[in-house]
Amino acid sequence: MIQRATSHRMLALGLAGLKRQRASLITWPTVVDLIVVGFLLGQGILAFCLSIRSDDVFAGDTTYFELARSWLDTGTYGFNGKVESLFPPGFPAMLALLCVTVGCYHIIMIRAMAIFATLGLLVSYALLRRLHGRSVAATCCLLLASSPEIFTLTTRTVFADLPYFFTSMLALVVAVRIEAATSPRIRIALALLCSILVVMSLLLRSAAIALLVGLLAWLVSSCFTDWHTARRRIVLFMPVVLLGIVVQGWWIHWAQQHEVQEWALPGFPMSYIAQLRVKDGHHPEWGVASLSDIPARAGRNLVQRSAGLMTILTRQFINPAWGSLVVCGPACLLLIGLGCSLWPGGGHWSDWYFLSYEAMYLLWPWDLEIRFLVPVVPLAGLYLWRGGAALFRWTSHTPRLVGVVSLPLIVFLGASTMLWGWASAGLQLKLSAVLWWGIALGAAWMAWTGAAPLSTVWSRVTVQVVKTGITPQLAPSDRWRGVETGQLHPAGRLHTPQ
Repeated sequence: MIQRATSHRMLALGLAGLKRQRASLITWPTVVDLIVVGFLLGQGILAFCLSIRSDDVFAGDTTYFELARSWLDTGTYGFNGKVESLFPPGFPAMLALLCVTVGCYHIIMIRAMAIFATLGLLVSYALLRRLHGRSVAATCCLLLASSPEIFTLTTRTVFADLPYFFTSMLALVVAVRIEAATSPRIRIALALLCSILVVMSLLLRSAAIALLVGLLAWLVSSCFTDWHTARRRIVLFMPVVLLGIVVQGWWIHWAQQHEVQEWALPGFPMSYIAQLRVKDGHHPEWGVASLSDIPARAGRNLVQRSAGLMTILTRQFINPAWGSLVVCGPACLLLIGLGCSLWPGGGHWSDWYFLSYEAMYLLWPWDLEIRFLVPVVPLAGLYLWRGGAALFRWTSHTPRLVGVVSLPLIVFLGASTMLWGWASAGLQLKLSAVLWWGIALGAAWMAWTGAAPLSTVWSRVTVQVVKTGITPQLAPSDRWRGVETGQLHPAGRLHTPQ
């Protein structure tokens, strides 16, 4: 009897331990991951099912489709009677493979773009979760997935941007895994996979050269921060750099050998380097740009890209004007977040890639297209978050310095927006002018008093709570923290030091 009771007790303890182990696997972070992945997959299925149905290509993506057909029909890489030397052959080869294996129909290609967009969002969530955490990753990816601009791009066009979005983000995720791997075999396998992804990205879009530039900049910056880590990174990633340079050099050489100049004016359809030389891509007859044209072009592109980013995130049209609070404000936060990511630790490959990508498009002589923003929108959301967190931290710790530094800039923006934007027909600039002056008052208050307005209000509320004897309701994690002038007992009651 005693042995039987003991065996039953051990069995019960074993079952209880098994239940606790199963319960420990279903944690809140796991639930968050499941919710986010489920939503992203649901959006992908929705885009897959609601893709536009057309018998033929009708948008500006005709060139890619015709290049794929030329490859299949004649075995040559050309379109409209000439060899193609501008667009890399990776995406037309992908479309040709779809035609051979699945079918050469427009709806099949559109649905393939929906699949690539979904995979890119899932990989972006994995990258941001490793770089900063689940909350930021979930916020950025869910905002991007639910944006009407992204849904339109996914369900109506066949461009190389969405496949490139997937391969470039996956290369960055693999790079993070390479550094975290402990086994030499796993590192070699991941380095080989990263090299393949970089090559695929270069063959999909010429903008992937930003991946190579960012990788080189990351390796160089590592030499100035930690030489031991830099040596290990150089051994791991230098083959990726060399293979990417070889592939990109081969494509540049082949394109130069087969380039056909259709007219004497520079610009499209010549190489991208030739297009960067013109004053305006839409008006090549204006001639070659000078050094004095570069700042104006960079400023215009910065405004348009900031407005495009906020259009994606807010689902509202944003007027691309410098004085707009939702254009200049996010641009400043993004620069702050990127700077905090790069300094003092030297940053990661993703940080230098974003910097290289945006620097390249600041010199772009054409108008903004949303599809050019998509590959880096998750990273832009990450830097917006980091910039906002850094600004809040500086405002809390050094409010007087923040007020003194920011006040002249805010006053200038408020005055210029009021003078220039008050006569505009839209409401955005008028509202921005009012908000700029409100922020200027807050900056002046910080510069004068040396205290942030919100912290001052919180201090007064705290003192009033102490005087009235009201016990605040606090979370368990906050019951040991002091609040401004008072301190907290373990029970959560405030008392002032005598």
